Amino acid sequence: MSEMLWTLQMISVYLYTVQWLPNSHPNACHRVSLVHWSIMGKKNRSKKFEREEKSKVKLKKKQLLPKGQNVTDTTFKVKKIVIREQLKAPSSEEPLSSRKLNVKELLTRLQHHNSSMRQDAIRGLAELVANFSSEVLDGVHLPQVIENVTRLSLECESAVRREAVKLLGSIFKKVDEVHILPLMNVLFSYMCCAMTHINHAIQEDSLLLLDAVLDSYPKLMAHHIHTVLPKFFDMISRLRSDSKPGRMLTVNLGSRLTSVRWRIQVLTRLHKLMSSLSAAVDTGFKDACKTVSVKSEQQHVPLFEGDVNSVCDLPNILQHGSDSSSTTADEKEVLQNYVITLVPLLFETWVEVAPAGYGDDDNSLGEENAALLQCILGIMSYMWKYLKNWEAMQLESETLTLLFRQQSSSDFRQHLMSGFPYSINKLPSSDKREQREHRRNMQLLTKSGVPAAVDADCVQQNLALCYLACCLLQPVDSQVSEMVLQYVRKCLESRTVDDAELLPVLRELLLGEAKTWRGVPELLNVVVAVIGRRAKLVHILCELLSRSEISYWQRSPSFKKWIGLLPDELCKEHVPYKVVQAVHQLLSQKNVLLLEQLCHKIHKIIDNLAYITITGTENTLEAKKYLGSSVYWVMNHDGRVAPVVQKHIQNDKLDKELKVHIAQILDLYN
Repeated sequence: MSEMLWTLQMISVYLYTVQWLPNSHPNACHRVSLVHWSIMGKKNRSKKFEREEKSKVKLKKKQLLPKGQNVTDTTFKVKKIVIREQLKAPSSEEPLSSRKLNVKELLTRLQHHNSSMRQDAIRGLAELVANFSSEVLDGVHLPQVIENVTRLSLECESAVRREAVKLLGSIFKKVDEVHILPLMNVLFSYMCCAMTHINHAIQEDSLLLLDAVLDSYPKLMAHHIHTVLPKFFDMISRLRSDSKPGRMLTVNLGSRLTSVRWRIQVLTRLHKLMSSLSAAVDTGFKDACKTVSVKSEQQHVPLFEGDVNSVCDLPNILQHGSDSSSTTADEKEVLQNYVITLVPLLFETWVEVAPAGYGDDDNSLGEENAALLQCILGIMSYMWKYLKNWEAMQLESETLTLLFRQQSSSDFRQHLMSGFPYSINKLPSSDKREQREHRRNMQLLTKSGVPAAVDADCVQQNLALCYLACCLLQPVDSQVSEMVLQYVRKCLESRTVDDAELLPVLRELLLGEAKTWRGVPELLNVVVAVIGRRAKLVHILCELLSRSEISYWQRSPSFKKWIGLLPDELCKEHVPYKVVQAVHQLLSQKNVLLLEQLCHKIHKIIDNLAYITITGTENTLEAKKYLGSSVYWVMNHDGRVAPVVQKHIQNDKLDKELKVHIAQILDLYN
């Protein structure tokens, strides 16, 4: 109602103004509008102001505290904070880094939240280890340093992990195996966590930690192989479904490496681990039988030699139970599971990367394929040797080796021997792009830790195939045996193949089950023909003399020829101890051919005793006495050589004790 009255008032004012305004005035219309809008604007602003005031939040009336309660009490005491360790002057004998930090402070900084601080602490520890190794790596600091630094192998920062592994490598080089043995459980716990980590970068760097431990403590790694070996399976494979037992290969899509290079890195470390295991078993098997020498003035037999105060390694002391038979049965079951799991994985790995047309006329491989094949064959070879040695030490039947043959013989013949012999693709020298790719691949393979350089002819791979064919393919196909023997003869005649690579294959062909192959006697002729420039092959022929099948080989004309050349071997400057043993064995058998040759050269052999170096034994003097005992057999064969021997033992350069030994033999004969 009020709004309507207000509108009527405005209309009346407007009409009044228009009525009394002269029509002739030029701004009459403008004046009317100005008056109208001025009245309208003031009214709207007032209304708007009232509405804004009403919408504001109304504050309550200010309430004051009662008198006396708004006073601040300032009566408090102040005490100084004193950190004594910071004020304490560092000791002059305490080792400090370049930033004046001791070991305890650096270990504290290893747990800092900042990665740069942790990395600086690692560098400080590395500086102390390099300059004050005896003080830093003593019995007090060593456990703390190992545990705190090894924990950093699980860090997210790659630079921190690499620095930590580098520091551990330098520590391992300065710490003996005896002092690191109590800390192996800590090392292996972090190593296993890193090898199975969800982050692929941490998995890759865990192999560097494994390399550091393998290079410094191979025996300890061999003792803890049952802890580490299952982790290798997890790095390249996963369990199948419940309906299908076993494992299947996996592909790491989140890794910066291809699946082939990743498997090469993993299998290369497994190859090194199996190599250390095989060496540890061989050492233990050799140490089990020792020769004890007793002198005439001794009243007791030294059954136990060495320092009684030395530390004794007992890796299985924490195992529950004392029944050795149950322990052997459990270990046998574990080895069976390894054979069943590992062998199919190796063949699946090769089938995935094998060339499409291998087995045809072209058997050439790439660098990666050749490196992967070398790892696979090396693992299988070491595993076979370990199973053979384990059965020999435990006096077990050949159940494990038989299982290995059953698991691998058919796949070995189908997938591996079908492309034998292999070679590597030779790149044309004119194509620079392919040459750069070749160099890049070889650098990556070197960083991956391939055990040896991959040559163009794949000699190592082909000889490993020959060795496994002799071990696994029983009975063997005539075609396979002919290819193996032909390739071995070619390597014997070649001057580029090393003797150490040929020894395992020749040992299986001449001393193993493959000696019944057709064509092996002809191979023996080649061995005797090239033995003049391949001195290491003498060990094979000496082992033939110690076997019960010696009569089988003595019918060979080439083997008889080699027996007649043994006295010439004794006249050389360096003589293997096995040659001395072989000569003594043949003399005890009264080998006429050897005795006749020795009668002509016994004076040269005695003169050479003053300059000879007998390799393969620690006690050189006892080995020389062993060789001097051959005088007895020679004089029994022909007594006319006694004056010659008597004359040549008067040599001034000959050892006095050796002279007495030969003189006693002469007196015994007279």
